[in-house]
Amino acid sequence: MDPFEMFYTKDAEIVSIAEEGIYDRHKVITPLCTVKADIQPYISGEASRNGLGEHEFGLLEQYKLKLFAAPNEHIKAGNYVLYEGEYHRIEHVSAWEWGVEAVLAERGDQI
Repeated sequence: MDPFEMFYTKDAEIVSIAEEGIYDRHKVITPLCTVKADIQPYISGEASRNGLGEHEFGLLEQYKLKLFAAPNEHIKAGNYVLYEGEYHRIEHVSAWEWGVEAVLAERGDQI
């Protein structure tokens, strides 16, 4: 049993988003799975010495959310998480024995 499972109280839909078409470009959203997760705000800006994304991961963008969940093959950089009506791109994933931690982009797209 995952010792953090009791904190996974939110449903997070993991999807892939691709652009298709040559002349008429459009986005195609492919649902991959729904996972139980703990989704928390991600502190950024002056309060975290130039943003935690840059400080912890060497990334230059600002981030809005962190997702914690049991290991899942679809929680990987480049996929998206649908949370509270917005799609957030998964930018970075750290995995450990009991689960994964994903950093989600600040920009939420209502695709």
